[in-house]
Amino acid sequence: KGVIKSKITEQKIDEMITESYKALTSNKDEANKKIKEEKTKMETKTLKLTSLNTTEYPDKEIDCVVVDDMKQYATAYVEYLSSKGKYPQKAKKTSVVEARLGLVGEEVDTRPRVQRDGKIYVIGETKGKVKVEGSMIVKNPDGEEYVVKPEAFSKKYKKTEKDGWYEPIAEPIEYVVLQQDIAFKAPWGEDMFGVKGAAINISNLDDIYAIQNEAFNKTYTPSDVKECVMCENN
Repeated sequence: KGVIKSKITEQKIDEMITESYKALTSNKDEANKKIKEEKTKMETKTLKLTSLNTTEYPDKEIDCVVVDDMKQYATAYVEYLSSKGKYPQKAKKTSVVEARLGLVGEEVDTRPRVQRDGKIYVIGETKGKVKVEGSMIVKNPDGEEYVVKPEAFSKKYKKTEKDGWYEPIAEPIEYVVLQQDIAFKAPWGEDMFGVKGAAINISNLDDIYAIQNEAFNKTYTPSDVKECVMCENN
């Protein structure tokens, strides 16, 4: 779907809406038509949201705008926010997690959970596998699991008094909240989706990734921050 690539961002869409309404204040239908036509020029990827309870609500599909350059996208988004007197915020991972030693070759359900219209889905079709001996399988409060290599685990988590539970060791991240569904390449080369409401970690512009809304809401604690570190550095 959508074969014409575009660098359009939320900022551009917002500007277009404003300009359209100014020029066509007496014809809002025409303004909306122009906006819709511009949006169709964006390349999209279809993402399947798999229901966690198909007896109550079905799977669904959403179209995600393809972002070719996340560094450019994030920079433009921060500029857009600052033009409206808003800034990226900070949050720290504070929730304790369950973790256990994984076996090489063991399959792990690493599909992220997302909340959409008050319902919970998993995204993606594939599951991960333990590839390195000594890796730990971490389970977030939202049920998502992921594999962490031994050297990385010791830097990210420390033991609690309760066996099998670990406390995160992490510096606060700087993030923005997505207002649209996007698809992009993660820093490690895999395809990644950011569903509307996801937190985009922009602490390092060369290491931008998405934290889906369900995981972010259950594992991170936001802090009120007025300054924008990223804005000062650009």
